[in-house]
Amino acid sequence: MRSIVREWRMAIEFLTRIPLPQSGQADFDENAFIRSVRWYPYIGLLIGAILAAFSYVFFTWLPPHAASVLLVIAGIVVTGGLHLDGLMDTADGLLSGRDRERKLAIMKDSRVGAMGVIAFVCLFALKWALFSAVGKHNPLLLLMMPAIGRTAMVGAIAGYPPARQEGMGVHLAGRVSSSQLALATSVLILPLLFWQVKGFVIICICWLAFWWMARIIARSLGGLTGDTYGAICEVLETVFLLTAVGVLL
Repeated sequence: MRSIVREWRMAIEFLTRIPLPQSGQADFDENAFIRSVRWYPYIGLLIGAILAAFSYVFFTWLPPHAASVLLVIAGIVVTGGLHLDGLMDTADGLLSGRDRERKLAIMKDSRVGAMGVIAFVCLFALKWALFSAVGKHNPLLLLMMPAIGRTAMVGAIAGYPPARQEGMGVHLAGRVSSSQLALATSVLILPLLFWQVKGFVIICICWLAFWWMARIIARSLGGLTGDTYGAICEVLETVFLLTAVGVLL
């Protein structure tokens, strides 16, 4: 039980900016960090519950467009913009038109280029519009959105080699066991329970989007990186919302 609590703590500290009391354990445990990956989709449910609560408050007291913008900002605050940073770096590298090594170097650069800014603006605008459509009366969509994105992250970590010999990808890629992957992906049972056949359709479309995106990135870079994990998470969140709004609403 203590090890599971530590894994949850590591996952929350890595994926969010939710303040936690000091644990008194200063040493980094790489094995626990690897095992914590299996809890990423469930940390996504936690993030989704927070967003659903914010949504109820924002849409109760504010006009829909203002509430939607604040909800997007709330998501950035809760996660610290971790995955958006990965999205922007990935866009700068992949869309640069350079060779593999130069793409990886661009992604490693802390500065944001034009493609990164364009990707951020497009995703922000699309989430804003989708949150306006969801409103406060569909909390299950907000609950599942971050979970779907982080399930895609686990799939990317488990299924693709690292593109570099250093960084997050090297520590995690290919080191997620089948049992850990099964536990992580079991969160996908929830859309089936919530929406039955429509939930199955949504999952299938999200899976196709994940497969296409991960394959394109892996072909271009020779594998995946920590930045691309974040990009996949952000894009799959948006694909889920877009599909769910189209299918359910």
